[in-house]
Amino acid sequence: MFQRSTLLPVAYCRRKVLVLMNRVTKHYKIDGVSGNIVELYDNAYILVGTNSAGSHGGGLALQASLDFGLVSGHSQGLCGQTYCIDTMSGTEKISPQLSTMLRWMLDNPEAYIVCTRIGEGIAGIPHARMKSLWQSALGKLSEEELRVVRPRLLLFDEIYGRGDTKVVSFRVPLDKEQMVRDRVKELL
Repeated sequence: MFQRSTLLPVAYCRRKVLVLMNRVTKHYKIDGVSGNIVELYDNAYILVGTNSAGSHGGGLALQASLDFGLVSGHSQGLCGQTYCIDTMSGTEKISPQLSTMLRWMLDNPEAYIVCTRIGEGIAGIPHARMKSLWQSALGKLSEEELRVVRPRLLLFDEIYGRGDTKVVSFRVPLDKEQMVRDRVKELL
């Protein structure tokens, strides 16, 4: 006797996977196939790791320069619908920049930051180190400030976790079909 999962047509599985993977909220939209953030709505800004020169030749910085108003030469702070953190100049400079961003969020209560895995791609900073840098920056806020800012750090829990929360990555897969096949295997 066949298992039920083996009887599902591949087209149905692909449709089901794409529906499950597509994510639209009131602040951003993630493409169901690539996993990329493809649209930011009002008052939402994507967090991007950059270099000190502000040359955005790869990773999410390149996508932000194409889609979200990040301009060449800009390496820190707000630019278009992007908030930049220089992750290539060393980890000691990241926590103060995160603190500055959090203070900016306190001054702009309507702003939301779509968190991404800054520093973990081209900069090569380990995930655990980035998590500790975030904890250091968040630790400088009072309890009241934390209650104001924390809910507006979108996708933070998925990336840096609360317990065993699944990690979300926004890297474009080299083979989209393979990604769909892998996702189908997870679902079946």
